[in-house]
Amino acid sequence: MTAHPYLAAGAVLKDRYEIRREIGRGGYSVVYLALDRELGAEVAIKLLVPPPAVAQVARERMRREVQAVRG
Repeated sequence: MTAHPYLAAGAVLKDRYEIRREIGRGGYSVVYLALDRELGAEVAIKLLVPPPAVAQVARERMRREVQAVRG
């Protein structure tokens, strides 16, 4: 059985990112392949979907991941 998608293919975020398909899923997140309409390039979009009890911990983990990628 396939898990329910949070974003459907074709959905557009921030009038910029067009969702193509889901490419991964973890405990608190779903990763999608998307088209960045401004750059004309494919990008990965990570959507946090933690249960409310751990949302703050998940946000901090994501902040650290973003900082590591930027570095």
